[in-house]
Formats: sequence, structure tokens, C-alpha cells
Amino acid sequence: MKLKDEVFKLLEKNINNFIPGTKMALELQVTRNAIWKAIEELRSEGFDIEAKNQYGYRLLRKSRESFRKDILSLCENKISLEYLDEVSSTNDYLKVLANKNYPEYYTVISESQSNGKGRQGKSFYSPDSTGVYMSMLLRPKFSMEKALNITTSAAVAVSKTIEEFTNKDSKIKWVNDIFIDNKKVCGILTEGSMDFEHLNLSYAVLGIGVNLFKPKAFPNDISNIAGYIIEDFDEEVKARFIARLIDNVIYHYKNIDSKEFYKYYREKSYLKSRTVTFDYEGRKERGKVIDIDENYSLVIDTKDKVIHLNTGSVELKEDIC
Repeated sequence: MKLKDEVFKLLEKNINNFIPGTKMALELQVTRNAIWKAIEELRSEGFDIEAKNQYGYRLLRKSRESFRKDILSLCENKISLEYLDEVSSTNDYLKVLANKNYPEYYTVISESQSNGKGRQGKSFYSPDSTGVYMSMLLRPKFSMEKALNITTSAAVAVSKTIEEFTNKDSKIKWVNDIFIDNKKVCGILTEGSMDFEHLNLSYAVLGIGVNLFKPKAFPNDISNIAGYIIEDFDEEVKARFIARLIDNVIYHYKNIDSKEFYKYYREKSYLKSRTVTFDYEGRKERGKVIDIDENYSLVIDTKDKVIHLNTGSVELKEDIC
């Protein structure tokens, strides 16, 4: 590997943070002058590297507009994409645009969220840069019954995207979470607006939060259940991951009736053969998950009866996720 490539790897690993030239020289076992020459070579290739006395060098992230264009150039689908530095919630932001008749597949992505939304009023931890926080506007032309599967189709899209980029086995925790090695790496929240005149959805906002790269630390309350997909930050990988995720989401949304989609979702069940507790008809029940039926309901054996749970949430016996 050329020296400039090794220097770039160090800078990219610490993107937007200064690294002293002496530290890089020691780590790569070269002179400070060799580091300076490698930096100049990288600059000549178009990389934005800042130098500051007593601090060293730092690689500056691409501008939001440049990064947005990279994603669009990688997407197979033609969409409109808005990229933000920070927002309270991409779902809340996009719902405002949905009511202004923005087109289907309009997508909003933010580097961070100050109040990321999860199901049942829970928050989704959304630190700067390390995650993908995305909301896509959908305008379903199909029935409400099919629209209920938007979240499940998105779960399949996320799971497939993860496995295209890693050799990790992702699992889908009914109905909206993705797990790797028993750690949650993604949450999905679909919110809709009802058209009462035609008894269908006027729009749905599909929100996806992915812990793509390892953050500095997870908050104490989720440190035992939260995980990440890729160890080291890589801006190019992030752009390719987002583009592929967008394409996979649109593909599975368009093929929401696919038997292949159902088969994949069923095979990826995180809960199968596990004991769960859940609310059913006003009381707390407990049972073993035995399957997912063709309506994407969770099939649970409580010993007294078999329940097909189509709404709500479940908690595992061994932990709460």
C-alpha cells in the first residue's frame, strides 16, 4: 500500500478530527516530511485536508450537497433527496412536506436527530455521522390492508442491504427492528395520514434509523441492547449503503405482495422459538413464538391457545428491547 493511502486511511478513520503529523509519522514509521508529501499528494487528488499548527492534519467531510449528489448518482431509482445536518425528527420534518403535496419517494436524510422517533413514544438515539436517519414519503395506491405491510417490507429491505455490505446474519424482530448478534442495529417507524373519504392512506412516512458505524458510546440505558453494523467510519461506504437501501426499499414496496418477500421475512424471524410476553384483549399473555403467518401476524402458542398477533409489540422473556 502506498504511503498516501495509509495516511488517507488514518485521516478517514478520524474524519473531521486533527491528527498530529508526529503521531502519523510514528505510527507509519516514516518521517514527518514524508507525511507532508503524502498530504500534498492527497490534496492534489481533490481531498480537503486542513493543516493547523500544534494540531496536525484533518480530513474534512464532503459538503452535504456533494454527498447528496453522490447518493443520487448511485441510486437506480430517480428520487428527490434532501440532506440535512440536523433535525428534530426526519419523520416529523417530512410529514410537513407530505401535507404540501411533495411527490412520492421524496426522501429526507439527516446527519443527526435531536429527537429521533421510535414506536410507542420511544426515542431513537441518533448521534452525528455514525448512523443513517432517513424518511421516505410514500403515497400507496393499494388497500389499507396491504399498507399495513409497509413496515415489514422495509424491514426486509434493510436486512438485505446489511447482508449485501457485510457477511453478518441480520434478523428481523417483529415487526420493526433489525438485530445482529442479539443487538438492535435498526428501528423502523411508519406513520400515515388517513383519507377518510376513500378509506385509504393519503400518504405514509417511512422512517428508518440505522446504526451503521460504531459510535463513541451508546447511552447507558441502551448500551446492553444497541449494536452497530460496521466498525470504522467510511464516507464512501455510507453513500453506497444509503443508495442501496433506497433502491431496496422502493423495490420491496412495489412488490409488497411478493411470496419471496414473505418467505424471507419469515426465515429471518428473530423471535421464532422464543418466549415472549404481550398484551392481548386487555390482559398480559405469555407464550412461545412458533411462526409468522402470511398476514405477517406473529403466531404464538400460549399452551391454552394459539394467538395470531397482528398489532402491538412483544417483549422477550430474557430481556426488554
